[in-house]
Amino acid sequence: MSVASVARKYGHNESSIHAIKIRETEIRQAVASSAPRTAKVTSQVRDKALVKSEKALNLWLEDMNRKRVPINGTMLQEKALSIYAMFKPPTEEGQPSDKKEFKASQGWLNSFRNRSTSKTCTLLVKLHLPMRRQQKPTLNN
Repeated sequence: MSVASVARKYGHNESSIHAIKIRETEIRQAVASSAPRTAKVTSQVRDKALVKSEKALNLWLEDMNRKRVPINGTMLQEKALSIYAMFKPPTEEGQPSDKKEFKASQGWLNSFRNRSTSKTCTLLVKLHLPMRRQQKPTLNN
Protein backbone atom coordinates (compact mmCIF):
# COMPACT_ATOMS: atom_id res chain seq x y z
CA MET A 1 0.00 0.00 0.00
CA SER A 2 1.43 3.37 -0.95
CA VAL A 3 2.00 6.27 1.45
CA ALA A 4 -0.57 8.34 -0.44
CA SER A 5 -3.30 5.69 -0.16
CA VAL A 6 -2.63 5.22 3.59
CA ALA A 7 -2.80 9.00 4.07
CA ARG A 8 -6.15 9.16 2.27
CA LYS A 9 -7.52 6.15 4.19
CA TYR A 10 -6.72 7.58 7.63
CA GLY A 11 -7.16 11.26 6.79
CA HIS A 12 -3.59 12.40 7.50
CA ASN A 13 -0.90 14.18 5.50
CA GLU A 14 1.50 12.11 3.43
CA SER A 15 4.45 13.64 5.29
CA SER A 16 3.06 12.39 8.63
CA ILE A 17 2.63 8.86 7.29
CA HIS A 18 6.12 8.95 5.77
CA ALA A 19 7.62 10.10 9.13
CA ILE A 20 5.83 7.25 10.94
CA LYS A 21 7.07 4.76 8.35
CA ILE A 22 10.67 5.95 8.84
CA ARG A 23 10.35 5.55 12.64
CA GLU A 24 8.47 2.22 12.38
CA THR A 25 11.06 0.06 14.17
CA GLU A 26 11.51 2.62 16.97
CA ILE A 27 7.73 2.86 17.49
CA ARG A 28 7.31 -0.93 17.49
CA GLN A 29 10.09 -1.33 20.06
CA ALA A 30 8.53 1.29 22.32
CA VAL A 31 5.13 -0.41 22.17
CA ALA A 32 6.63 -3.87 22.71
CA SER A 33 8.55 -2.75 25.79
CA SER A 34 5.62 -0.89 27.35
CA ALA A 35 2.91 -3.54 27.47
CA PRO A 36 2.52 -7.25 26.71
CA ARG A 37 0.53 -8.17 23.61
CA THR A 38 -2.07 -9.95 25.72
CA ALA A 39 -2.80 -6.83 27.76
CA LYS A 40 -6.33 -5.60 27.13
CA VAL A 41 -6.74 -3.07 29.92
CA THR A 42 -4.38 -0.41 31.19
CA SER A 43 -4.42 0.59 34.81
CA GLN A 44 -3.01 3.42 36.82
CA VAL A 45 -0.84 2.66 39.83
CA ARG A 46 -2.05 4.53 42.88
CA ASP A 47 0.27 6.22 45.34
CA LYS A 48 1.08 3.73 48.13
CA ALA A 49 0.99 6.45 50.78
CA LEU A 50 -2.49 7.46 49.60
CA VAL A 51 -3.77 3.87 49.71
CA LYS A 52 -2.46 3.44 53.28
CA SER A 53 -3.92 6.82 54.25
CA GLU A 54 -7.35 5.89 52.95
CA LYS A 55 -7.30 2.60 54.90
CA ALA A 56 -6.38 4.48 58.07
CA LEU A 57 -9.04 7.10 57.33
CA ASN A 58 -11.63 4.33 56.93
CA LEU A 59 -10.70 2.95 60.35
CA TRP A 60 -10.90 6.42 61.90
CA LEU A 61 -14.25 7.03 60.26
CA GLU A 62 -15.65 3.72 61.52
CA ASP A 63 -14.39 4.58 65.01
CA MET A 64 -16.11 7.98 64.87
CA ASN A 65 -19.26 6.24 63.63
CA ARG A 66 -19.20 3.85 66.62
CA LYS A 67 -18.78 6.81 68.96
CA ARG A 68 -21.66 8.56 67.16
CA VAL A 69 -19.53 11.64 66.45
CA PRO A 70 -21.01 13.66 63.57
CA ILE A 71 -18.51 14.21 60.73
CA ASN A 72 -18.90 16.55 57.78
CA GLY A 73 -17.03 16.52 54.48
CA THR A 74 -14.65 19.31 55.50
CA MET A 75 -13.62 17.48 58.67
CA LEU A 76 -13.05 14.33 56.66
CA GLN A 77 -10.86 16.19 54.15
CA GLU A 78 -8.80 17.78 56.95
CA LYS A 79 -8.31 14.40 58.63
CA ALA A 80 -7.31 12.86 55.28
CA LEU A 81 -4.63 15.53 54.83
CA SER A 82 -3.23 15.00 58.33
CA ILE A 83 -3.16 11.19 57.93
CA TYR A 84 -1.54 11.49 54.49
CA ALA A 85 1.18 13.70 55.97
CA MET A 86 2.10 10.83 58.33
CA PHE A 87 2.32 8.25 55.51
CA LYS A 88 3.96 10.21 52.69
CA PRO A 89 7.65 9.51 52.16
CA PRO A 90 10.00 12.36 53.06
CA THR A 91 11.51 14.27 50.14
CA GLU A 92 15.15 15.22 50.09
CA GLU A 93 15.80 18.93 50.41
CA GLY A 94 16.46 20.64 47.12
CA GLN A 95 14.98 17.73 45.16
CA PRO A 96 11.75 18.41 43.26
CA SER A 97 8.96 15.96 43.97
CA ASP A 98 7.93 14.04 40.86
CA LYS A 99 4.55 13.11 42.33
CA LYS A 100 1.43 15.24 42.49
CA GLU A 101 0.66 16.58 45.93
CA PHE A 102 -2.45 15.16 47.60
CA LYS A 103 -5.09 17.86 48.12
CA ALA A 104 -8.17 16.02 49.51
CA SER A 105 -10.41 17.84 47.03
CA GLN A 106 -14.15 17.45 46.62
CA GLY A 107 -13.48 15.09 43.71
CA TRP A 108 -11.27 12.94 45.94
CA LEU A 109 -14.02 12.92 48.60
CA ASN A 110 -16.57 11.68 46.06
CA SER A 111 -14.17 8.96 44.85
CA PHE A 112 -13.33 7.98 48.44
CA ARG A 113 -17.04 7.67 49.15
CA ASN A 114 -17.35 5.25 46.21
CA ARG A 115 -14.34 3.17 47.34
CA SER A 116 -15.31 2.98 51.02
CA THR A 117 -17.09 0.15 52.76
CA SER A 118 -20.88 0.11 52.71
CA LYS A 119 -21.21 1.10 56.39
CA THR A 120 -18.91 4.04 55.87
CA CYS A 121 -20.71 5.02 52.68
CA THR A 122 -23.99 5.20 54.56
CA LEU A 123 -22.39 7.59 57.03
CA LEU A 124 -20.80 9.67 54.29
CA VAL A 125 -24.10 10.05 52.45
CA LYS A 126 -25.57 11.49 55.64
CA LEU A 127 -22.70 13.97 55.97
CA HIS A 128 -24.21 16.44 53.56
CA LEU A 129 -27.74 16.26 54.95
CA PRO A 130 -28.76 18.90 57.48
CA MET A 131 -28.82 17.64 61.06
CA ARG A 132 -32.28 17.54 62.64
CA ARG A 133 -33.07 17.47 66.32
CA GLN A 134 -34.86 14.37 67.38
CA GLN A 135 -38.24 15.10 68.89
CA LYS A 136 -39.02 13.54 72.22
CA PRO A 137 -42.01 11.23 72.11
CA THR A 138 -45.08 12.52 73.88
CA LEU A 139 -47.70 10.44 75.60
CA ASN A 140 -51.31 11.12 74.79
CA ASN A 141 -53.74 10.37 77.61
